[in-house]
Amino acid sequence: SWGAWDRWPAALDPLVVVVGAGGLGCPAALGLALAGVRRLRIIDDDVVELSNLPRQILHRSQDVGEAKAGSAARTLRAAFPGMQVEAIRTRLEPGNAQGLLAGADLIIEGSDNFPTKYRVNAAAAKLRIPAVIAGVLRLDGQALAVAPGSPCYRCAFPDAPAPGLVPTCSSAGVLGPLAGLVGLVQA
Repeated sequence: SWGAWDRWPAALDPLVVVVGAGGLGCPAALGLALAGVRRLRIIDDDVVELSNLPRQILHRSQDVGEAKAGSAARTLRAAFPGMQVEAIRTRLEPGNAQGLLAGADLIIEGSDNFPTKYRVNAAAAKLRIPAVIAGVLRLDGQALAVAPGSPCYRCAFPDAPAPGLVPTCSSAGVLGPLAGLVGLVQA
């Protein structure tokens, strides 16, 4: 057992939704589990690729080609018996964001694109759920905690950068340990 967290009914535990099961979401989910969170919902529409393995710590080589949400959920359940992890393989879109995030006590946003960050921000504000939104690129990372009624992600970044203005993680790279550190800061 990892500690006292398994001594009370899981139904009393907070639900944390992790958007993205990649370089940020994996260490954030692991950090949450180590801190005693027993109810997670992991949302990601991508599949595990070999190039993900150095920085996406919940996936293994045998998971290549599998849905990231399912791979991460299985790894967490194996390491933390009794943990409830719901894996949802879908992209967070304007039409489903509020439904997927509803009921959460906290949202961890670790996607690799600006539209998802803005969708999480909008849904979290409307549903009055605190969120921690983060990003990493090359050797830089940032995390922003947003409480209901406080300034939000869109307040700090009113407009998404024009397409092509900011390089992507796949084109510019990410220092793997940095993603791990920022994901743990989110947790």
